[in-house]
Amino acid sequence: MRLMVQRVQRAPIVRVSSTQVLAGSMLDILVGATDPDGDSLSDAVTEIMSGSSAAGIDSTGRFRWRAPVKVSTMGKPYVFRVEVFDGVDMSTAIFAVSASGQNMRPECPATIANVTATEGSPVVLPMSGTDPNGDTLRYRAERDLTNGRLDSTGYRWEIPNGTVDNEVNERTVDFQWRAIDVHDAARSGAGQSGWRNGSR
Repeated sequence: MRLMVQRVQRAPIVRVSSTQVLAGSMLDILVGATDPDGDSLSDAVTEIMSGSSAAGIDSTGRFRWRAPVKVSTMGKPYVFRVEVFDGVDMSTAIFAVSASGQNMRPECPATIANVTATEGSPVVLPMSGTDPNGDTLRYRAERDLTNGRLDSTGYRWEIPNGTVDNEVNERTVDFQWRAIDVHDAARSGAGQSGWRNGSR
């Protein structure tokens, strides 16, 4: 009697656990991928929320990915799909990565360009800043100028007549503002001297 044994194609096995990482730091985890038949494997990793490809799995089976620092995504996990292919069958595993970290202070430019304006006319003093966590910023003047107010374009100053001494004919005004993030805990001030208001 002759016994014929046929080879059965078996799908690869992939194992990866959900984990957590500090914001802005590198995640380095081992993805367990094996093939019962000893076939060579190829892999792909996709971030499900964005649909974009992430760093793949290296030859040692490790997955590396740097978490963003943006605070608005803190607590909301990043979900990844790992696909492993042995040339015939594909196996898939889903895992989540939770990012957590500390809020960082906003940053303001150290200097801004001087502006020359005229008594009795308005001038807009721009206020700007960046936030390392990607938070929305709001601004306020450290000290309000006479006839000054905050609006959608910046700090609007209606320069009062009499601001400039007739004998000097010009005056430099210091203006300082503060950028504040949504947490109110991280604030950063910036100032600019040399807002020059020349009379005519």
